[in-house]
Amino acid sequence: SLINMYKSGQTSKTEKECRELLEKFQQSLIVINILGATLQRQGKLKEAVSIYEKAIQIKPDSADAYNNRGIALVELGELDKAVASYKQAIQIRPDYAEAFYNLGNALQELGQLNEAIQYYEKAIQIRPDSAEAYNNRGIVLVELGKPNEAIKSYEKAIKINKDYAEAYSNCGIALQELRKLSEATDNFRKAISIAPENEIFWDAFAHCLQAVRFTSCDESLVYDLLQILE
Repeated sequence: SLINMYKSGQTSKTEKECRELLEKFQQSLIVINILGATLQRQGKLKEAVSIYEKAIQIKPDSADAYNNRGIALVELGELDKAVASYKQAIQIRPDYAEAFYNLGNALQELGQLNEAIQYYEKAIQIRPDSAEAYNNRGIVLVELGKPNEAIKSYEKAIKINKDYAEAYSNCGIALQELRKLSEATDNFRKAISIAPENEIFWDAFAHCLQAVRFTSCDESLVYDLLQILE
């Protein structure tokens, strides 16, 4: 099927099949949306936006088309237009958790942090199991100078997904801001144990260990630092 072809990463073949089907079934929203996603995956972002707009013309109340258009617009760096598109999606479907989450992300990038928090919280209200929404809410809370609240948000993300390496690392950063260095290093270690290839986690761990070096005589932590710096 087209969906399986798309999921398996056969983007060129999926695009070709979609275009052939659209010659026969020009109003097929499923095919149009798969084509949009395929173009997006190939980096053909402006073309993807046009395809999603075609879907909106066919079905003006298609929340998915507005949400997908928003995602492509974010990738194009057109954040204000993306925000408008996400807002149209949630106006059509007020329980659209993914659109609320995406809107929060776009607003965060625009620096509209308090508004971003509101939309993350709405996404969480609709989908209490959204670890990503809790994690990104935590990132914004840190930016707002509220590390204690951020830690609670990260902990909820981790409770939902115990293998959420990014949430452990982010929690470590917030703990480090509060000078809770031992707890911070535990979180960085956990992140690295889940994703040992992630250089960002190692860098954050190294910075924390450098702070520990000046405040602790814990030989195991000093050894960790020396291993990283070698």
